[in-house]
Amino acid sequence: MIIRLNQLHENYQGDLGSGSAKLILLDKIWLSEEEYNSKLTSKTKSKIINYLNETILSSEDTKTINVDLDIQKVEEKILGEYKVIPYNNYGDLIKSNKDILREVIVNDGALVYKNSLVSQDRLLMVTSSPCSLDNKFKVEIISTNYNLNNIILSWTDEVTEGNILIRRISEYQFYYNLNGGNQSPQGELIKVEKLFNFPNMIVSSKSQVKNENYGSIDLETLSITSDGEQETYAGGYCIKSTDNELGYIQKTFMSKDINELIIENIIDSIFDYIKGKEDSTKREVEARNGLTLYAHNLGRFDSLEIIKGLINTKGSLKYEVEGKWKTEENKLLSLKIKHKESKLYIRLLDSISFFNFTSLDKLLQTNNIDVQKGQFPHSFIKAHNLNYVGNKPSIEFYNNINIEEYNKIPLENWNIRTELLKYLESDIIGLFKLIQLHHNRYYEKYSLNMMDYITFPSFAKAIFTSNYYNEDHEIKVIKGKIEDQIRTSYHGGLLHYKMIKKFIKVTITIWILNIQMQC
Repeated sequence: MIIRLNQLHENYQGDLGSGSAKLILLDKIWLSEEEYNSKLTSKTKSKIINYLNETILSSEDTKTINVDLDIQKVEEKILGEYKVIPYNNYGDLIKSNKDILREVIVNDGALVYKNSLVSQDRLLMVTSSPCSLDNKFKVEIISTNYNLNNIILSWTDEVTEGNILIRRISEYQFYYNLNGGNQSPQGELIKVEKLFNFPNMIVSSKSQVKNENYGSIDLETLSITSDGEQETYAGGYCIKSTDNELGYIQKTFMSKDINELIIENIIDSIFDYIKGKEDSTKREVEARNGLTLYAHNLGRFDSLEIIKGLINTKGSLKYEVEGKWKTEENKLLSLKIKHKESKLYIRLLDSISFFNFTSLDKLLQTNNIDVQKGQFPHSFIKAHNLNYVGNKPSIEFYNNINIEEYNKIPLENWNIRTELLKYLESDIIGLFKLIQLHHNRYYEKYSLNMMDYITFPSFAKAIFTSNYYNEDHEIKVIKGKIEDQIRTSYHGGLLHYKMIKKFIKVTITIWILNIQMQC
């Protein structure tokens, strides 16, 4: 269904130097009731009704009922035979006929009626609201079969301003106009509303203690097959520590042979750090347990190598690996590695999830991190030359290096191990300092530990709810089929670009959807 955008919202004109530009913003309110009734054919209406019934307004896991755009049908489904009962005229009052009342338990202040419009074994128990001026009643349909006092159905009737009756039953509200022109005993049915009870947004609490147990990790891989299969040959980590003036400890590893179990060696070393020396107290070990390590591009690279390195070796006998995935993107968000014997564990998070998919080089430059990454010829290293010492590799093996930078590298006695570990060290220290910088800023301003959150959107939500959210103004969390339906109505803009000599015409069309929902 296409509704033309016919309302001019904004109109801009300007000079681009080489030509002129015109920006037109058009919008239109969502389809009105008048347009729906007057412009759509019965066939189109039927399609819309069927679509709504099959998606948003039907539910398999709740007691909700398909909502039809034909409000009379909704009335029939929900109220059934009781739709004919008029407001404030509930039938013949029963006072003391014990044969009819039998053992019915009558609420205090309630009146019991017999209505010829409904089944013979049904009674209406009506209670007037003590705070109303005879305009609000609670109605309960009672079965008198087998001396039972079963409430079959209940609703409330209330007349509001304009002589409008609101009949509330379950999550539905039926609106009747009592001002003449009646199509039913209680007036003309003019509107039906269905109420949805969504939970409030969960409010995060501020952290009482700053997390100082974090660090970084990085791996280096090379291709071992013609189809690009990767194998880890080096890696390292950097962990915050107060044991030295630097404020961190770092350790790097490089295989002498491609078959060396480098991943297992790195993970073993990290858990040795957590366990500490033989004289470490239980409290000291507990303080280091749960260490959070950030890897840049964990989700699509490092995690695969770590999992492979632990599963395919005897490491699987020592460690349990548990991942949390974003299935729609086939991306791993976090990795938990648990030492089976000691029950100690570490967590690995992806720093890219916090820094908008930007390269580490750019992040270090943007944040003025005092670490020089340097250059390393990744395409030069092979499984057979891990111990290479000799002339420096040709410039073709380097990426993004100019001739001046290349000439600064010594020609002779170039040691692949020395250069790789230096490059790797700058990576892990740079990433550690980046995490430390932002963690300190966020905790100082918002009293939240960024390590408690897997992605930046979840962290941003925690910042909002713990620091700015006013719980007096509830924000509902819409889930399920209604959320899916709302998302189908999201539209972006259309950009039309047309060049005529030096004249550039740009038209942007924006759909604005107004959604009103009572929760």
